Amino acid sequence: MSEVLSDGKKNCDFEYEAKYFDVVNLQVRQLEGFAMPKELEISEKQNGMLDAEYGFGWRHIIAFLGTFGFMTNYLIIFNLSVTIVSMVNNTALEDQSWERLEKIRNETLPFSPSLCAAPNQTTVDKDGPFLWSRTQMGIVLGSFYYGYIWTQMPGGLLSAKFGGKWIFGLGTFLAGVLTFFVPLAAAAGVEYLIAIRVLQGLSEAIFIISKAKDKYYLQQFRAILAQWVPPHERTKIPTLTISGCSFGIVIAFITSGLLADSNFLGGWPSVFYVCGLISCIWFAVWVIFVSSNPAGHRFIRDAEKDYIAKCLSRDLKSRNQDGKVPGMMDLPWKAIITSTAVWAVFISHFTFNWCNYTLLTSLPTYFNTVLGLNLRANGLLSAIPYVAQTVVQIVVGPVADTLRSKCGLKTELVRKLLDCSAHFFPGICIIAVGHIGCDTTAAIALLSTAVGLTGLTGGGFFVNLFDISPQYAGVIFGMSNTLATIPGIAGPYLTQTLIRDEPTVASWQIVFYIAASLYFFSTIFYMIFAKASIQWWADPQYEKKKKSTSAKERF
Repeated sequence: MSEVLSDGKKNCDFEYEAKYFDVVNLQVRQLEGFAMPKELEISEKQNGMLDAEYGFGWRHIIAFLGTFGFMTNYLIIFNLSVTIVSMVNNTALEDQSWERLEKIRNETLPFSPSLCAAPNQTTVDKDGPFLWSRTQMGIVLGSFYYGYIWTQMPGGLLSAKFGGKWIFGLGTFLAGVLTFFVPLAAAAGVEYLIAIRVLQGLSEAIFIISKAKDKYYLQQFRAILAQWVPPHERTKIPTLTISGCSFGIVIAFITSGLLADSNFLGGWPSVFYVCGLISCIWFAVWVIFVSSNPAGHRFIRDAEKDYIAKCLSRDLKSRNQDGKVPGMMDLPWKAIITSTAVWAVFISHFTFNWCNYTLLTSLPTYFNTVLGLNLRANGLLSAIPYVAQTVVQIVVGPVADTLRSKCGLKTELVRKLLDCSAHFFPGICIIAVGHIGCDTTAAIALLSTAVGLTGLTGGGFFVNLFDISPQYAGVIFGMSNTLATIPGIAGPYLTQTLIRDEPTVASWQIVFYIAASLYFFSTIFYMIFAKASIQWWADPQYEKKKKSTSAKERF
């Protein structure tokens, strides 16, 4: 039970602390506000009610600054999705492909495939200076992930050595500084713009990992929040922090459309100047008011520092009985790689990211080339689906808990119900988008429903990692996240390649069919193979028996 401190305040219940440290293996997704398994939740009664003196402190201010950090990074990542519409000469692209469009018109459609995309119907206010092909645009939109995929583990190692404050801060600052050079790089040539985006991906990957904490995969790497936030507050404060991601996407789409359509600083270049300036201002505030741990903070009160120290007094330990963190060679690699339960997570994660990245990078292009929306409307309407996704992500936790606690459903059934719903119904909606023609209202409604429902994966494969292997959850997530980054590279490229010569409803149907097919395949695979029980190779007792057997064989 909770200890009572000499000053009358209750300390954290260390009996439950270890569970939270295990959950940290999934910190990347936990911080995004996704639901954690109910058995890992800790009530305030179990941990002791916080005294009013500790109700608000520097840990909350740091979380608030972290929220803006996430928002800033997502501004940098996705501002190009809308802005690229105003950077290219759309009229020239349409003129080049119009004769071909007339020859390959799909007569099976109940409407003209060129109805929304005809040059004399487009409502783009401004044409940009660049004559980039659709294939080049796809490479540009996906080039960020060429850098992102390589620095996940190095970022964690750097954070472990230098502290999360500086790696997180410098990663954001570097990406922001590079953003200033995007207009110059674009003017120099598309290859220079691609190089800038790759470098941004390298720095952003370091930033993302510095906010994670993966004790198995990154050898006891300690994240900022893990050193600041008491265990029983890790379902509240991190949720606030990671909400900056969703807000960043929404703000990126809205502000990019408004700025690109204005005359401020030349129109579209202002998007990158403003984002770069925001990054620099945030970094200055971050450096002044944030430290990697409470002990090094210059403004924190001793009372709050002592409270956090007592709550986090135990070092991070794995579930191993000897308290040692297993090395990379000690992991059951063959069992992990051949586990169908693990592959259910991999495939669900991959398909989720394929559709998510494809829409994030290409949705504004669809609204422009097919529906003929101008920049302002494009930015505003592109943001709506991600507002819906944010709302679903917030409510999925309570929904999952209710299904288990009040409805009596087993954890495995809840995981499958939510995850399959998050893939099957969006697949139907995406197919429908390709068949509603030029109805903008219907397209927005269907896309918002599709993207919004994907938020249900927060109660599905994201937390399923801890269900099947709490001991190696970090390793599995590291592998899964690396595989799931591939769609960020391949998705935009394939999309722009498919619509290269015919950016019409007909060509976009192919894009939607591919996404829907992946959704349906994931639904079937996850329904059959997903599990919610600890796998035999992840059972601590199995590891203990294996070590005992090995010791006997040596003698």
